[in-house]
Amino acid sequence: SVTIGNQVKTIPYYAFANNSKLTSITIPESVTTILYDAFKGCSALHTVIIRPSDKFIKIYCQKDGDGTFYDAKLKHIELGRYSQAVNEYGNLYVAQNWNEGVFVNSSYSSVDEVTVIIGEKITNINEYMFSHLNIKTLTVPSTVGLLERYAFYNCDALKTVTLGAQQMESGVLYDCDALEEVTIKGTVSSIGRDAFYSWGKIKKLTFEESTSNSTLTLDYQTYA
Repeated sequence: SVTIGNQVKTIPYYAFANNSKLTSITIPESVTTILYDAFKGCSALHTVIIRPSDKFIKIYCQKDGDGTFYDAKLKHIELGRYSQAVNEYGNLYVAQNWNEGVFVNSSYSSVDEVTVIIGEKITNINEYMFSHLNIKTLTVPSTVGLLERYAFYNCDALKTVTLGAQQMESGVLYDCDALEEVTIKGTVSSIGRDAFYSWGKIKKLTFEESTSNSTLTLDYQTYA
């Protein structure tokens, strides 16, 4: 495993590329940029910990367009602060396909269970960020302002979820077919279209009382 020192601000291009022995990486508060292909070919990497900080971190996608950790085999992810996906030019990157999410990886089907811990310093969760991962239990804290579209797309092992994000865009839990229990916290103000599309096994749906006495807005086909 590798723990990066607190004086480091940038993880450079190809820093750990093709390191087949790297299994765990801890990224400290000081790091504000992970450049493209830093973890390309890290096929044994199973744990990524991004320490909490008030500063967000720019995470470059791979140069071929895949997500930053696409070649890894992630089992444990701790996201301690807002992580902004950017392209190779440093511009905001809007993922268009599931394989472009930051933590999406090509070995997702061979990992039985993935643990995702979302910290209270998170303000946004990007498009497709955790797509296809075999997460079984998930809590999105109420400190999250925006859960962007398809953030947990096709996480088809997900059974229990608690959502506190203030706003949720379309398809945030699209095709999460195993969902059985969903709790919507009172901090949630809006839920977008197809947010819970294809959740046929749902047994319990709980809406908690609003913390601000406001109305919860549900878009068209939220529960299709």
